Amino acid sequence: MKTLWLNLGSLALMVMGCASSGGGSRATDADYDDVAQALSSVVVTGDHGGETGSFYDATQLALGTPALGFAAGASGRFQGKHAGLTYEYTTMCKDGGGNAMSSCDLTTAAATVTVSWSGNLVTPNLTATATHQAELRLSALQSNTVSVSGDGNFEFDTHFQSAWRQVQRDYHLGYTVAYQDVQVRRVPLQVVGGTVSYTIDAERMVSSANKHVDASFRIASNLEFATDGSAQLTLDGTHQYAINLVSGAVAKR
Repeated sequence: MKTLWLNLGSLALMVMGCASSGGGSRATDADYDDVAQALSSVVVTGDHGGETGSFYDATQLALGTPALGFAAGASGRFQGKHAGLTYEYTTMCKDGGGNAMSSCDLTTAAATVTVSWSGNLVTPNLTATATHQAELRLSALQSNTVSVSGDGNFEFDTHFQSAWRQVQRDYHLGYTVAYQDVQVRRVPLQVVGGTVSYTIDAERMVSSANKHVDASFRIASNLEFATDGSAQLTLDGTHQYAINLVSGAVAKR
């Protein structure tokens, strides 16, 4: 019997060791705050970029009216910059009859826009290296409110000063994205509805210098846009934050 208990104890220790070596941890309240702050920095960036900026760019490109500073290439390709990040788009447009168009213009009824952006993002309180790819499917382009759906992914390494504590933090975030009927008003350009869902695999780093992982965890999040142009971010159904879609500032709710 003593041998059996010893064996069971050894097995329990092995299981605990395996779980620990997998790097799985529970996010702390501070982690939720940090992830919300990091995520808000790519929802809205300076110079009309970030997630919301991609929606605006895609809408304008689908209607043949690219934003100022975007260069057109062959086969519906466009490239430009927002806040130091390089944005590349490829457009495929259809008319009201569902027929492919040789180029997008003001008569476009629906479009598929692939987007990628990458580079170094620098703000007063945050530096980051980001890469993002997505496919956006746009419909109702002949109305004043365009519907955007699709999916994508991010890789994001960031160092920032916490908005709530006197501490600097480093994170690696990898996440998948689902865009669900995001409503983009054309005039003036503004997101006024819909949801973006993120599944985030986060690694809290000891420091940006040695890249040692202090903790890792997964967070499910939803970003909901309201008709007044505001947005609410909810992490794991329990932690809520308001994101300013003009400045990108985040506040606890």
